[in-house]
Amino acid sequence: MKNQRVFLGMQGKIIKSVKRIWISSPHNLGDFIAKIPLIRILKEQYPDCQIIVAARSYVKELISQVSEVDQFIDFEQFFVQSQEDIIKVLTNLKIDVLIHVLSLERHIGPDVISLAKKAHIPNRIGNIKRSLFSLWVKKAKGDLTHNICERRIVSGMHEYQWNLLPLKFFGIEKKYTLDEISDLLQTSSEASLRNEFLKEDKFNLVIHPGSHGNAKEWPEKRFLELIQMLKNEKINVIITGSKEEGDRFKGLSEIDDVTFAMGRCSLKDFIALISQCDGLVAGSTGPVHIASLFSIPTLGLFPKQKEIGVEVWRPLGKNATHLSSSTICSSCQNKLSDFNPKLCTCMQDIKAENVYSIITRWNTHESTI
Repeated sequence: MKNQRVFLGMQGKIIKSVKRIWISSPHNLGDFIAKIPLIRILKEQYPDCQIIVAARSYVKELISQVSEVDQFIDFEQFFVQSQEDIIKVLTNLKIDVLIHVLSLERHIGPDVISLAKKAHIPNRIGNIKRSLFSLWVKKAKGDLTHNICERRIVSGMHEYQWNLLPLKFFGIEKKYTLDEISDLLQTSSEASLRNEFLKEDKFNLVIHPGSHGNAKEWPEKRFLELIQMLKNEKINVIITGSKEEGDRFKGLSEIDDVTFAMGRCSLKDFIALISQCDGLVAGSTGPVHIASLFSIPTLGLFPKQKEIGVEVWRPLGKNATHLSSSTICSSCQNKLSDFNPKLCTCMQDIKAENVYSIITRWNTHESTI
């Protein structure tokens, strides 16, 4: 691979002069949080530069928590304009470096790198991992000036580490450990009012059972078992999620002495709630990563599959831990769940007793995670 890169000249020259950086993040909450260490390292390296983040509108409230971001652009709204208008705005922004390393679903937007080239953005960082011939063709088009040239899932590399790969084009060769990245995530909450769902005299535990189909979910029956176990503890259980998820987890709304907050929080309120709670349990979805920003005791529940499991997506932080299923169910092994996700039973073997044990350690301040 080293010879291939040299042959193609795809790595690109070291970027030195930087006044304005565009970072694309057109996906979900966790995907943006995984870019926060990159944003903060670049801001430290170039304190006078402006950092623009182009993301989906619903992530805006989360982005506002990151002081190093100077400007937010609604990715979806921006790229529904005519090509002529897009190129004009990109040109007027006077961007020195555009970082767009994630592939796009077709309905999200066009070829961002190609438009950046037409807007004469001098440094265009992307990721193409294909055959030698395909890379040569892409180089001939001249869309990319800097190519990461790595597979999306690299053995032994956490998602947060993968997002730091563009740093090599700025002459930053340091290999950041997960502990160092965890320190870069730390964010101060600006919430001044105590959330209405929190109770002063109890351990406030947020349970977020859904993922909008973005992750394998712990079955509702396991959450019901867990909540029953917690009834004798001095714990205020707060069930969070969207209104649509509330319709899927109706059984949880029928439990006595549980705060059912599904469909009752804006993202801003949800971030405030997480920043002030005492613990959080969720699958591999945005809330476990939001909790990492505020060093909240966090338990992530993960499947065994490598590309979506703990090696790549476990939450970071001194107060974060995880449990993983021990097997891949037969439906997933036979690819049947690709056509019908309801057939998947991968997460069932994570026992409620094990989750309960971790929560009670948090509650009695015995946790040394």
